[in-house]
Amino acid sequence: MQNNCLTIIESWNLSWIGILVDIQHSLDGLAPGTLLQSEETGKKWEVASRIIYYQVEGTKRFKNEKETLQRFTFRPAESIEIFEKKIKENEAKGIYSYNLKPIDHSDKPMIGEKLIVLSY
Repeated sequence: MQNNCLTIIESWNLSWIGILVDIQHSLDGLAPGTLLQSEETGKKWEVASRIIYYQVEGTKRFKNEKETLQRFTFRPAESIEIFEKKIKENEAKGIYSYNLKPIDHSDKPMIGEKLIVLSY
């Protein structure tokens, strides 16, 4: 049985995409529209999409997820290798990047916050 408790590893509120989070979970992906609720605050977010980084080959993918492709420019070019290594290390730990939409608030989840999956 899968654990429906997720942990926020990192979170950002970016002007060009909104709330971007790294979430650690053991589920077979988070489908768009999945509702998540904070154990601590009761605030809710809806999963908009999974962020797939164009530069990272062999990314683990889940069939039920909507994907948003993201491309970054790296200077120096060697930085892309560091970025790719970090993404692969995260995926090995069950950490994936998602775009979330807040429900009835404008806050991002805090680092370390536990979220419960309310619906898929």
